[in-house]
Amino acid sequence: ADRTEESRKSIPVEGFVYQQQHEKAERTRFHGVFKAHFPSLVSDTMVQAQGEGAQTCHLRVRHAGRVQNADRRSQPKWPEALPEYLHFTLFKTQFDTLAALSLLANRVSVPLRHFNIAGTKDKRGVTCQRVSVRKVFAESLVQVQRALPSNVKVGNFAYRADRLNLGSLFGNRFTVVLRDVQGLDEAGVQAALQSLKEYGFVNYFGMQRFGTTSIPTYTIGVAIVNRDYQKAIELVLASRMDMDADDFAAAM
Repeated sequence: ADRTEESRKSIPVEGFVYQQQHEKAERTRFHGVFKAHFPSLVSDTMVQAQGEGAQTCHLRVRHAGRVQNADRRSQPKWPEALPEYLHFTLFKTQFDTLAALSLLANRVSVPLRHFNIAGTKDKRGVTCQRVSVRKVFAESLVQVQRALPSNVKVGNFAYRADRLNLGSLFGNRFTVVLRDVQGLDEAGVQAALQSLKEYGFVNYFGMQRFGTTSIPTYTIGVAIVNRDYQKAIELVLASRMDMDADDFAAAM
């Protein structure tokens, strides 16, 4: 954390400007690298007129928080008649929910705690969910959209009097894609899907169900698959090496 803070302070408010000129294709690749791998930094192109229609283009890198702080100082005060919570849809893929929110918080220079969601979404899925944030203008999120990675987008803005809270949703809707299915013909696949539609399945496995501890969750899953429920229960209740003994005894 200290190194991160030291690195942040080492970047001047005006940013670093590369004096060497670059072709447009090189500048595009440069900006792409910073969007994908350095979310705390903002890169742009400085165009300077040189007279008689000539101009030079230089690459500039600045700290995102300082850029947005400067922008926020010029923003008007929050209107009294405007509800203080902005609700919007967050689209993401290959991004944890909290990582995406942290990126947005950094870009608009507000604490992460000002963002609220009804629940988290899977990192690897292509997901959309509603988010609320306190006293941030929709225009601010529209502006930072250009600096976000291509796999994170925001939209569908609306101002509301109340924020979102964990659990404040009716449910989730999924579209599941199965790739490289082997060992079944089309009729077999249809039969399996019909069984799933009629009877469903119980989601026994995963860290949401059993937590992350020194006992691997897959061992509990194997015991359930083998219908060794006694062993599964013993594994769930077993002492964890990464848990304080007194805390464990108190929990029991």
